[in-house]
Amino acid sequence: LFPSDAPLQAYTDPEVRRVALEQLVLRTKALNLPGCAAEVCARLPEPPAAEAVTSAVVTLVGIGALTQCEKLTPLGQLLTKLPVDVRLGKLILYGVCFGAADEALTIAAALTSRSPFMSPMERRDQADASKLNFTLFQSDHLAVLNAYSQYDSMRNDERYSFARERFLGIKTLQQIGQLKRQLLESLSHAGIVPPGLRAGGIEAAGRRDGSDGVRSSIKQQGRPSTELLAGLLCAGLWPNVAVIHAPKTKKGAAAAQHVRSSIK
Repeated sequence: LFPSDAPLQAYTDPEVRRVALEQLVLRTKALNLPGCAAEVCARLPEPPAAEAVTSAVVTLVGIGALTQCEKLTPLGQLLTKLPVDVRLGKLILYGVCFGAADEALTIAAALTSRSPFMSPMERRDQADASKLNFTLFQSDHLAVLNAYSQYDSMRNDERYSFARERFLGIKTLQQIGQLKRQLLESLSHAGIVPPGLRAGGIEAAGRRDGSDGVRSSIKQQGRPSTELLAGLLCAGLWPNVAVIHAPKTKKGAAAAQHVRSSIK
């Protein structure tokens, strides 16, 4: 990817200079270290850019994890206990509050994995049609949730044929299940769901009822509406929300050149 004469760095930049800093800022606040976030990060052996710290603080204030004075809110205190991006953590917590923990964990696990939808070159049209049949509310996140839920409701001997016929990556679906169990263990350790839940025990419970074990472990009853899930997605991932503007014309749908998107 580089020409032979391109100058290369002698060392890779430290991770603190390459990743989002929201979790780091939350940890510093949880430890009650003296000074504002920028001052604390400036004391690191290899400090990140001041602009990156400021951006992280603005994000945390925007999602409600910090006050304007950089004090942890109740939401922020809970987010410090979850090993995920703060927006995914917020989505999971909202899911717990609204009785949709299983679904929120599925979406969060999927967002930290690769897409389960496969698109082989020689059968792309069929794969696209199959994915379209999973789609809810024109949302890729809800499409993944729908695909995983159908996969998880089947017996083990049916899952492989289902994944093959519907152009789904079986390894990715299995990974989503593993991540869900790990995240549920973190929630249990934080006291957000019943205590004592461990990923291994959740998996064992799933083998007994033929699922990933999450729903039965937290005794979640019923399934939330698609409208509620769409609302949780917007609330949890805000302000990373895109709005598509496609004004209708007298002849029907908007022409491609009139479609615009904006990031909220």
